[in-house]
Amino acid sequence: MKFRLQMSLIVCLSLLVSASAFAQNKVIGPKQCSDSNCHKSIFDDLLFHPHETFFNEKFEEEGVKIAEKMNVKDQFEDEKCIKCHGIEVASDYPKVTEEEKGLFGIVCETCHNPAQDWVEIHDKKGKVPEAIKAGMRDTRNFYAWSKDCFRCHRGAKEDFYKAGHRLGEKFDLVKYSQGDFKHWVWSKEQEASGNLDAKLTQKIGKIWVAGEALQVEASIMRISEASGKGEYTEKNAALLSKAVENLKKVAGVIPSDKLSKLIAVGGKVNADPASAKAVAKEINATTVAFVNELDAADIAADKFASFPIPDKSTYIRNKK
Repeated sequence: MKFRLQMSLIVCLSLLVSASAFAQNKVIGPKQCSDSNCHKSIFDDLLFHPHETFFNEKFEEEGVKIAEKMNVKDQFEDEKCIKCHGIEVASDYPKVTEEEKGLFGIVCETCHNPAQDWVEIHDKKGKVPEAIKAGMRDTRNFYAWSKDCFRCHRGAKEDFYKAGHRLGEKFDLVKYSQGDFKHWVWSKEQEASGNLDAKLTQKIGKIWVAGEALQVEASIMRISEASGKGEYTEKNAALLSKAVENLKKVAGVIPSDKLSKLIAVGGKVNADPASAKAVAKEINATTVAFVNELDAADIAADKFASFPIPDKSTYIRNKK
């Protein structure tokens, strides 16, 4: 008997696990993470995150209306909804009890991937590559973890939008990933080297620039998938145009051939799906190339000062 656990934990996350991984029942559930000495504090902190409020209230409340319009009997059961809003725990992992199985909200494995095959090794020294090979998502990859957020927060397709689903116009990678809980930490080596303020500014700056690049990619893909020109494509085109203009500002301060190409590709697209389809095949490779270059670059913190990066006062909230 499935149950609905009224909690969700990880920020900006999307369901990125392959269908085969779920079919093999590899999801062990959040209790296996929260009970450990390593992740209990993260688990406790994330209970205050808006994902918790959304799953407890909005998903059921708003989801019913959207589901009815899309002829979905139960949004808690339908794959179209659950692939972003939930995850099923049905593992045969020995430590998972029957009481722990069922339908959960957005939890650790939503982004880190089903953990049965790597949970026992991922925290062992020198074992990260082995854990990644066993299925753990490599969140050290800047593009990969950023795309995790965009896959759901900017993944609403035309049929969802017409049924009343949010488009994700307010989604901002800095605001959503650096709000109530920042799900990344400095290494001991970084802390020991000092100058953390400059490093934090650089980190936030890179996240913002990557977010604008991924906004270009996401907007183009959503337009390319649409049935025709209309309100849905026009709104996506507006988001695309804003991101391209922001990236032009970045290019004026941080020159990059890969960024110039991304801007050029984005500039070819308007609200007509045909214009997006023409560049759909190259937009992913172009975005990945630029974000990887951005991640590796040693950019002085002051270079980000002129960009319209959200001030922390606009997204840091007090825990209740």
